[in-house]
Amino acid sequence: MINEGSGDKLEGRIIGLSFPGPIKDRLYNEIFPELIENGKWTGELERITRSGKHISCLENFFIIENDSDFFIANISTILPKSSTI
Repeated sequence: MINEGSGDKLEGRIIGLSFPGPIKDRLYNEIFPELIENGKWTGELERITRSGKHISCLENFFIIENDSDFFIANISTILPKSSTI
């Protein structure tokens, strides 16, 4: 969820939890496969705040790798209501 507080609370959480249903489907069927193939994905997606408000965010997903694992990271930027990318 957006507005969750410090990053400590978010570590290890499943990325799809703060996206509405249709966006979750797009994450798993379109965005994550492209992310795995290219190492990054950037675009605008709808998010849900803790209070249930739907907002538009610029999402920057990228892969962080070490010797034996990889992790999906994401930086979200809330867009003003009139903005689109």
